[in-house]
Amino acid sequence: MNNIKIIKINKTHIKPNIYLNNFNNYIISDINSLNIKCNMNKIKKSFNMLEIDKYHNNNKSPPTRLRKYFNIDVDMKNNYEYILKYNHDINIFKQQVEDNRNIPRKFALMDYKILYSHFMISYICQISSIVKNIENVNRLNISIHQVRQMCYPNIISENAPEGIHQDGADYIVSALVINHNNVKGGISKIYDLNKNILETIILKENKFIFQNDKTLYHYITPIKCYDDNYLGFRDIIGLDINIID
Repeated sequence: MNNIKIIKINKTHIKPNIYLNNFNNYIISDINSLNIKCNMNKIKKSFNMLEIDKYHNNNKSPPTRLRKYFNIDVDMKNNYEYILKYNHDINIFKQQVEDNRNIPRKFALMDYKILYSHFMISYICQISSIVKNIENVNRLNISIHQVRQMCYPNIISENAPEGIHQDGADYIVSALVINHNNVKGGISKIYDLNKNILETIILKENKFIFQNDKTLYHYITPIKCYDDNYLGFRDIIGLDINIID
């Protein structure tokens, strides 16, 4: 039996300030548009507690990616509330893709104080609301990825060695940038199904990209230190969103 924690959220508080009538398969925006107003210090500091992603870059040293993970279900059937079901027993993540990301990977689970924070609950609910407004769905399964990409003096850090790709989900937030320190590069790119480029942007802190993962591809360029006297890092929270019904 799964160890599941349930949180119920009043639906009246779930209303992102994003115009969706002419949704064109992706959105570039910021947390203000998601009606998230909170002190981010606790969230920012939590990235210092991530664990090495042993599956990334053939586990070379020094490590260039740190990660924690969590899986939740979002039930939106009720007209008055969203129900978040936290799956505490799911620590395996597998993507429906054709490269080596389809291998089951086991990650450390995200800290509960972050999962149950006002920020994270708001983030999940508002993104879920966007999907519901696009697709008119009732339930979602969401994989949350808390990731730090590291770079070192004179060492380039590759975030997407698989190249231009999809993640094998219905929708994704490829990145919501939380911290961005001593880094150059990290250019986010969005492509159509023919891999023609549609958008190129460097996401600043608190900016995110939401996109349809079935109709678009994406990529992020490597990062390196802006000042080689110091380490650099880029902290993001990404989402893989799958429609249940």
